[in-house]
Amino acid sequence: MKKVFTIIILANLFSISQLNAQSEVSKITDEDINATVSGMAFVTKDLKASIKFYKDFLGFKERKRIQIDTPGGLANFGVTGQKSLTYVALVPATFSKENIIMGINLIEIPEAAETQLKQMGARAPIASELMVAFSVKNLKKIEKMMRANNIPIVAPLTPSATGKSMTLAVLDPNGVRIQMYEYIKKQM
Repeated sequence: MKKVFTIIILANLFSISQLNAQSEVSKITDEDINATVSGMAFVTKDLKASIKFYKDFLGFKERKRIQIDTPGGLANFGVTGQKSLTYVALVPATFSKENIIMGINLIEIPEAAETQLKQMGARAPIASELMVAFSVKNLKKIEKMMRANNIPIVAPLTPSATGKSMTLAVLDPNGVRIQMYEYIKKQM
């Protein structure tokens, strides 16, 4: 009987401490956090194919390439042991020191698990799937290039739900759903 009573007290103390933690969290304001998107990192098993995709079809350029071989750096990407990973930062073609635009980062992990995201053609989204959107120019030309290079098209070139842009969704070499959109110019 004594053991049950102790467990109930510990459970109640745990509940009270959770409530106190939640009330402290609720005091944080938007100004305290002020989060902004600072980048995206994609894990790839084939760095060369990924770089080619983002350079050839979306106009990115390589900004930097580093080797990560520190235990802490490896742990950030879920890798342990004595390894070295290649990390490449890609930026849009219009990137400059004056015009700092967020790019994408690729990290090559050859032993990364295969997933169901490599399916070809149209498919439903998968829970925890990453979807990335890019604003582009010449979407019709991009679609033709992708078809000619057998890039998996998830959703063909269509007007967006708002009617303000045309969209196209494809899979990159890692199965990441990439949505591209081009704003429709108003006819005068």
